[in-house]
Amino acid sequence: MSESRRDSISALIRELFAQYGRDPDDVALIRKCNSLFSVYSGSLALKEEEVVNVIRTLFQPRVLDGGRELDAFDEIYDQLKTSRSTSPETRRNMLYLLYALRTRFTDTLHPSVVSEPVKPVSPYITPKKSRPTRMNPRQEKEVEELYSEDESSGPIIAESLLIRDLIVTFQGIDSTYFRFDTEQGLFVETADLHLPTTIRNTVLRLLQIGTCYKRIQLLIRDSKQVDHGTIRNSVNDIINTHLCSFYRFVIGLEEKNTQSTLSSSPADAFSLQQFFYLCEEPLQRLTYLYNILVSSIRLRGGSLASAMFNYTNHGDAVYRTLALSLLKDINTHILKQSWQWAVNGRLLDMHAEFFVEIAVPSEKSGHGNKWVDMYHMRQRMVPSFFPLALVEQVFRCGKSVHFIRDSLQDANWVVRGADESILAHCSLSEYAAFAALLQSVYTQAQHHIIQFYTDRYFLLRTLRLFHSFYLLGAGDFYLEFISRVEHGFLFAPATVSNGWFQEEFNTCVGRTSLCGEAEFISQRVRLKPLTSLSRFDIWKKPFFSMEMPENLRVLFTPGLMAKYEQIFSVLMVLRTQLFDLERVWTDECSLAKQVDALRDRDTVRALRRTLDEFNLLRMQAHGFLTTLQGFYFLHVVEKLYNNMMAEMGKAERFDDVLRIHREFVEGLDKSFFTDGKQSAIKSVMFELLRLASGVLGVQNKLFDSINELIDKKNAGESITVCLDAIEAERRPEIVQLRMQFSQKMQQFITQLRNPPKGYSAFTTIACQLDFNYYYTEA
Repeated sequence: MSESRRDSISALIRELFAQYGRDPDDVALIRKCNSLFSVYSGSLALKEEEVVNVIRTLFQPRVLDGGRELDAFDEIYDQLKTSRSTSPETRRNMLYLLYALRTRFTDTLHPSVVSEPVKPVSPYITPKKSRPTRMNPRQEKEVEELYSEDESSGPIIAESLLIRDLIVTFQGIDSTYFRFDTEQGLFVETADLHLPTTIRNTVLRLLQIGTCYKRIQLLIRDSKQVDHGTIRNSVNDIINTHLCSFYRFVIGLEEKNTQSTLSSSPADAFSLQQFFYLCEEPLQRLTYLYNILVSSIRLRGGSLASAMFNYTNHGDAVYRTLALSLLKDINTHILKQSWQWAVNGRLLDMHAEFFVEIAVPSEKSGHGNKWVDMYHMRQRMVPSFFPLALVEQVFRCGKSVHFIRDSLQDANWVVRGADESILAHCSLSEYAAFAALLQSVYTQAQHHIIQFYTDRYFLLRTLRLFHSFYLLGAGDFYLEFISRVEHGFLFAPATVSNGWFQEEFNTCVGRTSLCGEAEFISQRVRLKPLTSLSRFDIWKKPFFSMEMPENLRVLFTPGLMAKYEQIFSVLMVLRTQLFDLERVWTDECSLAKQVDALRDRDTVRALRRTLDEFNLLRMQAHGFLTTLQGFYFLHVVEKLYNNMMAEMGKAERFDDVLRIHREFVEGLDKSFFTDGKQSAIKSVMFELLRLASGVLGVQNKLFDSINELIDKKNAGESITVCLDAIEAERRPEIVQLRMQFSQKMQQFITQLRNPPKGYSAFTTIACQLDFNYYYTEA
């Protein structure tokens, strides 16, 4: 602005001050007004009369009357907008100046009339001072003191110097007039810098570029100090790539500012407004980069990739473009990591950022199921842009390949048809080629595992061994072995020992249907030491154990082995009780011959009546045990076992092998009622088994009493007391037990005819039990 122009404007301001009650000698206020007019009129190239007209309009009484200046400004705005007396460019410049004077100059001239504080243009940088919206007299005085500093009291700084310092801050470096405040986390002006309010706001806006750049650099530095993983480092490298474009932009600004300083031509002038216009788009890009980086700074691996992917759905195209550029390299890295795991079985994840982890079982945990317990999915590390089906494929393929390499120790097996170049055809929305390859790898690995278990670990032979011993499938072996062992306990207990027990076992194996598997049995079956020399205790739980390679425990887990042992106990109860009743029948026949040898017809008749009652009870119990045992062996054990072996032969996945075996054991567990669930059939059946075992107790008392009577009869002693005891005590016990057994049998048959869901197979024994019951009753 020329000197004459400045003087005329100053004279006009003095006149207006005197007219409206202001001190015309207030030099500081006049200097502020001159600075404001110099900035706006100089930058907008307004003529002197245009500036004077605006100043007169601003000082009209109706503008300052009763705080109605805002409404008056709106009215003036409409007048200028529709005025045709001036050119469009002049009207535009005058409107711009009027808006600036409205928001800044009115507070300078009239501090008692306070306008709304200007909102910060960025969430990261705010003005250091903001004035309240309403003030009492004391507050007005404080505000006057606060704003009493002469903002333009110092010399006016050349725009080129101001731009030069701003360019320095763009590189995250403190300059002459600006420094980085670590407490606030932003660039601020130094104390010796005095700028008009409008210029200061523009500068604060430009300082956001340096602030964003500095914060990005600090975040990248901190993430490198803490071990955040390879994906975090990849993100940092990509952001540095974007910052390189910003570096070139800063260099261009510096060259342009230097050229403007050295040149005297008005065409090469580089104003602050032009500088601000050029920096607007880079500021937005830096702000977007900072927001993307700060939103995921504490994340790693797949969760970091998912956070980046959220910005691909942003409404702003710039956000989407930046997010896609960041995700391109991240997706490539995750695909390579997935390839190494799924195809080669290698988990290259030292920073725990992949969505698969291997938990090596500790030595204290004993035998664990490596197939189930060793491999886990980190759900939080699954990238949100990966299809769930693809994630599952990667997990299953890598699990299979790693199991072959690590657990089976088969280093010679290789995947056929695997070409890593197929990853080049994958993108954020297309993984079909990779998914097809994973399906091929999974099929090859699963087939190899099944073949390995069949050939190396003799899976099918081991299942037959379990069927023969735990499920009593070798019936002829148990028939002879139980007989020989119980005979030894009964008649030669002094010779019973662990060595004798093993010898009897080997003898029975060699003489029965198990002779063909004698060598395999000797390698796998180990007899447990005898802890109780009692034939009633030895069969309560398995007297043997199975030795097997650790990898076979993937199928025969501790839980399934416990179920095998429970099923063995139930089957042995049926088998041993049936043997005992058959032995009772033999003893009963021998005793009946002795009774018939007595010459006292009345005594024989009384004893015969009691023996007939006992015989009916024995036949009921024997028929129940025989029918139940036949049902379990024919309709449950053999049927389920044959179905399992048939499905095993058709299984194409190792997971199917595990599932088939698990379902087989669960089916047995359910049919033998060892699953812990309560059922009416279960309670009645076990009550009948308890009553059947009570037959032996009644038999011992009855036979002892009859033998005592026969001895006294043969000795010529009186047998009246013995006969009365049999009639008064033994016979009622038999009748009562028989009535209880008959009631439970009727209840059992009724429940079998209408079994609960899942127990329809039990209806096959209802008719047979019903026939046996009525036959014995008749």
